[in-house]
Amino acid sequence: LALLNSAGNELMLYYPWEQFLSTWSFDTVPGQSDYPIPADWGYFIDQTQWDTTNRWPLLGPKSPQEWAWLKSGIVAAAPRMRFRVMQSKFQIWPVPEAVFNFRMEYCSKNWVMQNSTTPASLVVSGSDMVLLHPWLMVKYLKLKFYELKGFDATGPQGDFTRIYLSLTGK
Repeated sequence: LALLNSAGNELMLYYPWEQFLSTWSFDTVPGQSDYPIPADWGYFIDQTQWDTTNRWPLLGPKSPQEWAWLKSGIVAAAPRMRFRVMQSKFQIWPVPEAVFNFRMEYCSKNWVMQNSTTPASLVVSGSDMVLLHPWLMVKYLKLKFYELKGFDATGPQGDFTRIYLSLTGK
């Protein structure tokens, strides 16, 4: 079970699988700079963050160094908004003084369906359903098992690589 959960969570980080892509849209609140990210957020899809009110892309994500410079330096902030994610919050700068609509795509971290109804990021029982491609999971689990046991993993590595490249190339 631990090996399965490790494999599933790693595969979610390797590629933005189509079945896990979601859109997040929200309206800003004047005077508020921090917004909670969606509960199933794994990571953003680069360059999908837009201020749809003004039809401008949001600038970011900003590094901690850029963020410190923006917050403390002498910077002309208008008219474009900047963003970063910190402590499970989507932070924007400058702090909006009006309502704007932001929209972006992200990859969910939930690759499991528990009890046929609850999306999750871990398998906890035999009735849970893995939502990743079945052959991808089989080949990756076999590879991880061979590596864990110290067996020659050349064959399983090739099998996994072929199916991974086949699925990510389509």
